[in-house]
Amino acid sequence: MDIGPVNPGHVLVAPKKHYASIFDIPPETAQEVMAVAQQIAIAVKETFHCPGLMLFQANGKEGEQTVFHFHMHIVPRHQDDGAGLIWPRRQCTSEQLAAHACLLQGKLQIN
Repeated sequence: MDIGPVNPGHVLVAPKKHYASIFDIPPETAQEVMAVAQQIAIAVKETFHCPGLMLFQANGKEGEQTVFHFHMHIVPRHQDDGAGLIWPRRQCTSEQLAAHACLLQGKLQIN
């Protein structure tokens, strides 16, 4: 349980072994964290009767990470709960988006 919950039922999922961020965690461990997060999310939804749920995971100071041990937040959400995740949106042309996608494709090795 998060000691400073956004809403009742706010849970943290973290591996026992230390990894500072998503950039350090092995893919197999990241998969295990997500599988556990899904199980807990289902239990949170049923237990706290939340119509919505937010998964949140931050990396690096600029990514607003405050605890430098990889962890994922499971945050139950209710209408008008005052919580949120809003960021500024930037306008991009379809050409810019295509160029960004092309740059990323060169780095990805997805099966």
